[in-house]
Amino acid sequence: MTNQNDSIGRTHCSTCGHIIAKTKKGLSGVEFRRIVREITQKEDLINSKDRLIKIIRHASLNVDFTNAFTEVLDNKIRGNENIENIQNWLIDQISITGKDSGERFLYQYLYDVYSEGIDGSFSDFYEGYAFHCADSPMTKNMVSRALGAIGLKPKMMKIDFEGRRKSAIVIKASADELYEALRRSGY
Repeated sequence: MTNQNDSIGRTHCSTCGHIIAKTKKGLSGVEFRRIVREITQKEDLINSKDRLIKIIRHASLNVDFTNAFTEVLDNKIRGNENIENIQNWLIDQISITGKDSGERFLYQYLYDVYSEGIDGSFSDFYEGYAFHCADSPMTKNMVSRALGAIGLKPKMMKIDFEGRRKSAIVIKASADELYEALRRSGY
């Protein structure tokens, strides 16, 4: 079996015809957003500080930017600023680096296509995303992680399919939940 490329350069599985996403390497904005979302108090921020700095260092590749980020983060930890403001600042910082694993396109796709909410199979969601992301879609695993990083974790559920109960991975969120998740992502 050999995989086949289409005219746009996407690779398709020769057996089933699904698009095969390219893998992404390295530290990512997805991990950064997941860490930021899990920060609920200053102690969490202190415990996450080294990991956040490491991701910023990898994303920016600019020593001055990383040093400035570290200095401001230290000041925010010592100051009386509330956690939500610090979280917003952190999300802004990863956005400034311009590095992501494609999650910005994923969040844009969510905003454009699912503004009324989402309720369906993760597989169908991914196929729609991959179709709209002609350049190089994230893998299913990365999409799942990117969604989980903003609080939209796909879940295994039993569904009725052709008169039988089957297990499927689904993603559900109301319009309000989706809006809040996208707001937290910095989108």
